[in-house]
Amino acid sequence: MDATQWSEESKRSYLYCGHSYSQSDRYCDIHYSCIRCASPAVFTAADQKRSFEVKKNYIWQRRDLCPACHAQWVQLKAKDRACQARWTAERLTLKHDASFMGDWLQVLEALPSYDRRKHSSMKTHLRKLLEQPSQGTKLLAPAPTQTDAHHPPSPVSR
Repeated sequence: MDATQWSEESKRSYLYCGHSYSQSDRYCDIHYSCIRCASPAVFTAADQKRSFEVKKNYIWQRRDLCPACHAQWVQLKAKDRACQARWTAERLTLKHDASFMGDWLQVLEALPSYDRRKHSSMKTHLRKLLEQPSQGTKLLAPAPTQTDAHHPPSPVSR
């Protein structure tokens, strides 16, 4: 264990402060059960060393997922980030794309079994959009332009 290689955040932690580490200090394997599939797994001493000293992860970080579930979670998170990026760039067209919204909704519905986060606001939004008829109905109000933002519409009806 080489605590001098920990991240700066870890060095500010209770574990680091007030404890002088020597070469005899070492990481120990940590046995745990996967929160998703309940299979037994081990956060090995070598994995801890790589995680804390090379990757600079926070020292109190622990494993919740077995390696197989972790790999699936990484893929789902990548899909979610890709969908978020596309949504940000192409919202006006994608809000009419049931295939895209359905695929993204499946990703968001799968994530809580891996990371305990609900992602509920986006799931609710996608469900509402998917339930809307696609008969040319305006599904969402367009985002205000800069001109609109500086000059709100007049309350007088025309």
